[in-house]
Amino acid sequence: MSLEREIELLLTRRQLFGRTAAGIGGAALTALLNPRAFATSQEPVGGGPGLPGLPHYQPTAKRVIYLFMSGGPSQLDLFDYKPGLADVHGTELPDSVRMGQRITGMTAKQKQFPVASSLFKFARHGKCGAWVSELLPNTATIVDDIAIIKTVNTEAINHDPAITYCFWLLTRMAWSARGTSFSQDLRDLGVRVRADSSALTVISEVADRIRNELAGYPSSGQFGEIAALAVRSALAETVGQQGPTLFGSSMDDVQQAFRAYSTRAQFGVLAHRFFADFTARCLRSFVDRELSNHVGPGHALSNVEQSGDFLKALDTHTRQAARIVEDFAGGWYSKHNWESKGEISRDETQRFVEYALRKLRSELKRGAGP
Repeated sequence: MSLEREIELLLTRRQLFGRTAAGIGGAALTALLNPRAFATSQEPVGGGPGLPGLPHYQPTAKRVIYLFMSGGPSQLDLFDYKPGLADVHGTELPDSVRMGQRITGMTAKQKQFPVASSLFKFARHGKCGAWVSELLPNTATIVDDIAIIKTVNTEAINHDPAITYCFWLLTRMAWSARGTSFSQDLRDLGVRVRADSSALTVISEVADRIRNELAGYPSSGQFGEIAALAVRSALAETVGQQGPTLFGSSMDDVQQAFRAYSTRAQFGVLAHRFFADFTARCLRSFVDRELSNHVGPGHALSNVEQSGDFLKALDTHTRQAARIVEDFAGGWYSKHNWESKGEISRDETQRFVEYALRKLRSELKRGAGP
């Protein structure tokens, strides 16, 4: 097993115990508490756990299929009817709505921020009278058989803040490596290191910092985890190529490694590593779930060996496609560091990430052929 893989597994275990400790403790507490201590005599329906008297029918569901439809239309155009928006359509968004919150990369250059109501017609459907737009004609016929939850919310203003933060952290680390206070600059970024920290400690602390940051963006889901893994991989490869070994490398070795990648040309290489690893992991996460259904007699892949060759080819194709990011990342990094005096903002990073992912997606499609 490679050293990078060992680091990846170690950090994943740390995250597992850190994130599940509260949940496991809560489950244990529930089992230990005396049910008779609660002021109620009404048992949950079916004799199982739950609120007294609920649900109002005998449960029959045994499984749940969870589909996260990333990139779908806004709920305001589907089932979250807001008739009041029509009265203020086109007016400027009140300051009380944003309350000073930063805006997205896509809207950062807008001079105005008008309120926009839905363009689609809504109507009540079913016995429950649920409001559903004309975009969901089939769903409208089954509203009495489904549950529409409107209480889920997020503080995130971008679709994937996780990858933006991870890439932004790489830009700041590379620039900080050019100065004389690298350790202090990392601490200012929230990475708890000392002047005598080893390379492994730095990678571990960067991973912890990312984990703490992404805890505020639960909507990122698996993409947050994948972006964090891509950062660790980029760090390990960058430091591993410049220093003696990851185990023997010091803080000075880490700084020298990142200083080497802080130039216009070399930062493109660092960006390529990050985006190639991120994209490869994303594709593998989907392919791994489905690949077994396409292996065997009569399928596209006749045996396990061919499936392994397919995965290797997919990884190679992804990393080659990511070269397109390397071509313009260095120029973007150099230009914005000069303009911001080394303090590239998250909004600027968000715009770059959005553009890079669009270019990468187009390159993947082009390379895949008809």
